[in-house]
Amino acid sequence: GADAVAEEGRGVLPIAPPLPEPAARRPAAAAPWTWGSEAMDRVLSARICACDSLPSLRRLSVPLAEVSAWDGARAASLGAWLIWMVHRVFLNDPDLKVLDLSALPLPTADAEPRIGPKLFSALAYNTHLERLALGDCNLLGDVHAEALAKSLRRNRRLRVLDISSNRLEPADLAAIFASLADNASLEELRCGNQFSDEQVGADELQTLHNALCKNTRLRKLGLELDERHWRDQVTRMLIRNVDIARKRRKAGRRRQTQ
Repeated sequence: GADAVAEEGRGVLPIAPPLPEPAARRPAAAAPWTWGSEAMDRVLSARICACDSLPSLRRLSVPLAEVSAWDGARAASLGAWLIWMVHRVFLNDPDLKVLDLSALPLPTADAEPRIGPKLFSALAYNTHLERLALGDCNLLGDVHAEALAKSLRRNRRLRVLDISSNRLEPADLAAIFASLADNASLEELRCGNQFSDEQVGADELQTLHNALCKNTRLRKLGLELDERHWRDQVTRMLIRNVDIARKRRKAGRRRQTQ
């Protein structure tokens, strides 16, 4: 979780302490979808994004400690903290293996392209991030889903992705499901409980099943499967992948002993 993010970066970059629990984070006066962009230090954010390498980012003195001191108030550096963490993904920081932004309402793509859109685009070529938690982050469809799906086709490192409890439509999830056909690393996908008038149905589950016919890595799926036929089909593919993973581990142990 957030503790893992802080631990990964300790001693490498001046990373802020982990954020407190979601209930203590949200300022009551701000609409959740504007909070991240309103709590923005513009000058600091610009300095962060101007760093074109990890050494230059390490040399940057970033006063982000106040992010951990909420006390119910809006922290002026929240937006900069988000930009800081996303920029580390963009620069392919080898010490950033876990990024947990759960319950932080990310700004919309139009309001702040340096957070959501930049993060999803950077995933395409990032070779170190293994776990990304974006549950209850105000992720919207269209731009966010399209960029994420495109990057998942190319990413070869991410193992766990949580995009549950957002505002993704069935069509958005279908695009993400389709991308799994070309993904060779993701082992767990949590995408249920979307705040949408429509929920995933037979068409989207068929897309997921078709992708899993080619994908032999995904083993865990956090999604309510209400359609009986496709539930059985998808479950069968996941069980197959669990068995394949077991055989891979067994073969790896055998090679080590030879």
